[in-house]
Amino acid sequence: MKSLHLGCWAYVGLVLLTSAWVRADIFIPAVTRASTGLSQGDKDTIAAFLKEQLAAIQAGADGGMGTTRDRLVEASKALGDPCSPVYLDEYSGELNAALMPLLRGRTLPVRVRLNLAIAMYKIADNAQNGRLAPAAVELLKDQRDDVCLWGMKVAEKVIVSDVQTNGVNSSVLRAILPAAQAHSLNGSIVKEAYTALTPPNQNDPGFLGMVTNAIPELLKLFKLRVDMYDTALPDEPEAEKQASYALTTKAVWGALVQPDKERVMQFETTLLMRCLQYFSDPKLPKESRAAALAVIENCGETVEAVGFAAGIQPLVDNPGALVMLLRSDASKESTPTDVQPLIAPILPAIKAAFPNVKVPDMAQPTPATATDPPATQSDGQ
Repeated sequence: MKSLHLGCWAYVGLVLLTSAWVRADIFIPAVTRASTGLSQGDKDTIAAFLKEQLAAIQAGADGGMGTTRDRLVEASKALGDPCSPVYLDEYSGELNAALMPLLRGRTLPVRVRLNLAIAMYKIADNAQNGRLAPAAVELLKDQRDDVCLWGMKVAEKVIVSDVQTNGVNSSVLRAILPAAQAHSLNGSIVKEAYTALTPPNQNDPGFLGMVTNAIPELLKLFKLRVDMYDTALPDEPEAEKQASYALTTKAVWGALVQPDKERVMQFETTLLMRCLQYFSDPKLPKESRAAALAVIENCGETVEAVGFAAGIQPLVDNPGALVMLLRSDASKESTPTDVQPLIAPILPAIKAAFPNVKVPDMAQPTPATATDPPATQSDGQ
């Protein structure tokens, strides 16, 4: 009985020790979250709550940090009445200020940086403002692929507001392309970058600002990735689907100037021909040839979309057979002999509508082996 009694007290001591950082002693009440006029006391409560939670997540005392991360996110959600924009602005702004010195030094363990990035993504999604933009830029500067990837996700949530406020000088907008390049145009990161640079719905107040300021960055990034296809099939070629979609919605296409429309069609033509090369190369692994075929399908769909958006009927009609085949179950058994004749009529239709587009020579360059995916980084990096 004595040993059981001592064991119970030892367990209680262990619980008290490990819970020192994770007790929710400070709580942001519903009335504060719904307030449209925060008092100094409300602001002090927010600051104290964030100080406590950030200390806990750095200490890692809650066995995986998920509990503390979730508390940070939960405080950006409503308790009854909706959170007011005033509260969300204060909460995300105070969080950003607290995070900046932590992220700038890049000395936090990877696990902590990732948990903070995930929390930031969810908070930015709830807040729908740009207050976390500076902290997002610090994530984009991280050398770790996985941290930068989550930085791109955060960027997607804050960029529209940041561009509305700062236009072409938006810090997040300026950080996206260098971040993608610093990570060797990693397919997963590029896909998130494309998504971040995609304008919102045309009825969104931020639409025009994104078309004016973000589309030029998206075109630069798209070109860098398309150029990679000249020598090898890059990792995650399906990423290009997001860029194609972003540039060819009816609203965005209508807002593009003619030279940019021709650039888009040049990219699609290059992808179409290069991926036909890779699909036709028997030396490539089956998975790589299937990925190339998926890009071909996307190019056909994109040309169709441009045809609809621009009212150019040959661009609607000519990709039809290709798209129909590749959307069907029969696509799994498709061969270059099936696909190449269906691509042939698309090319003159593109040239007729966009005379400056050049069709790449099928003979050059020689298709290379698909690039290997980037090595997984260890937590020590």
